[in-house]
Amino acid sequence: MKYQLLLLSLIGTALGANLLETRPSQAEPAPVFQPIIQDIRDRLSTDFQMRLPAALPEFTKSLDLYAFVADDEMQVVNIKGQDVFSVIVSDLPNCEQSDDPEDCIVGVISVTEALSDSALTPEDLPDNRQDLTPITLAEGAEGFYFTQNEEIQLVIWEQDNLGYLLMTEQCDDECVSKQQMIEMAQSAALQPPIYSLD
Repeated sequence: MKYQLLLLSLIGTALGANLLETRPSQAEPAPVFQPIIQDIRDRLSTDFQMRLPAALPEFTKSLDLYAFVADDEMQVVNIKGQDVFSVIVSDLPNCEQSDDPEDCIVGVISVTEALSDSALTPEDLPDNRQDLTPITLAEGAEGFYFTQNEEIQLVIWEQDNLGYLLMTEQCDDECVSKQQMIEMAQSAALQPPIYSLD
C-alpha cells in the first residue's frame, strides 16, 4: 500500500459498503487517530478545523497503522500554494523519521482554505482527473471523488468554508475501494470538528 508522494501534489487549482465498519453516529475519530488528537489541537491553526474519519474499512483492523501530523518540511499536498494542515496514516510507527517517508504513507487527510468562493465545481479541481463523481457527504458538505495519474484516489469537499481532502492509493484489491473512500469521507464530514486550543 505504497505510492509516490511526488504524484500527490495537486496541480492547478487543486487542488463494498460491507467492508466498511459503519459508525455514523460515533462522536469521535477512528482509533488510529486517537493518539494524536492532542497534537492536532496543539498544532492546528485557529483558521482551520480538522475532520477525521470515524470509520475505516474493515480490512484495516488486521493492519498495523499509525497516524501523525505532517510537519512543515513534509509537504504532501500542495493546493495553490495555500496553507495546508495534513494528518498522515502510515504503516510504520516512525514513518516521518524514515529515510523515505513516501514508502510508508498509506493515506492523507488535509484541510485548507475554501477552494472556491461559491459551490465547488469541477473547474476548481486539477485537470488530470479521471472517474469524476459528484458526492454529497452531509448537509452543507458537497464535493467530488476522482482519481489522478492512475495512482491515487481522492475525495475533495467543502464544509464550513474550508476545503477537505482525503487521499489514498488506487489499486485493484487489498486496498480502499471507491465506495469505502466516499464512506470514510462521509464519516469525517459527519463528525464534530477538532479545533485548535489557541
